[in-house]
Amino acid sequence: MKTLKLVDGSSFDVAVTSSGASLVFVLTSFADCDPLVQQIKASALASLDDAPLNGKAITAITAAKADGGVQLTFTLSDTTKQQTLDDIAGGIAGGSVSSDIQQIVDLAKKGRDSLSDTDAAGYAEYFPEWSPDSVAYKAGDRVQYGGKLWKVSSDHTSQANWDPADAHSLFAEILPGQAGTPIGEWKQPDASNTYSKGDKVTYNGKTYESTIDNNAWSPEAYPQGWKGITE
Repeated sequence: MKTLKLVDGSSFDVAVTSSGASLVFVLTSFADCDPLVQQIKASALASLDDAPLNGKAITAITAAKADGGVQLTFTLSDTTKQQTLDDIAGGIAGGSVSSDIQQIVDLAKKGRDSLSDTDAAGYAEYFPEWSPDSVAYKAGDRVQYGGKLWKVSSDHTSQANWDPADAHSLFAEILPGQAGTPIGEWKQPDASNTYSKGDKVTYNGKTYESTIDNNAWSPEAYPQGWKGITE
């Protein structure tokens, strides 16, 4: 038996094991599970015997039949570590961070900025949010907006009515296969990011190369603008 203590000061003796990632109780019946679950959910964990549990949060609860009764498992997560990871992710996207993780954030930003446009599009949440507040953007800068990653086409100072989705002369969403990026599934471009001659895409399971500039059509809609290739 071990003594499980909660932050509210309550404690009780239970048959329980802990791996650091979970608390596993052995109970007589399923009817015994609910009171224990309610008591633990009502307060934060403090310790199990001499082992501290502060900083641990319950992320899942499962109950299953076991030899001699019921095995009740509380899956734990380390809230301190998760908060640090969240802080790092926020710092990479431009948020403020504490000095002890600034070096990690700076290193991660270098890795982020070295990604190709197509690879970077899969990590849009790690790029700064577009701001309308008179930010001086340079051609080649990348920002997130509307859940997508956008690339600045020309130098400008931002303002509210020049958001990436509407200011086509200032921003372009980089699509797979453009500007030498890895080949990906064709996506409908707008006036700011049409496919150029030589860009390659996949479409309906086949690979195509654009034969014209300013190509805004799919291989199906305008076959003359594409040729099938083998990669």
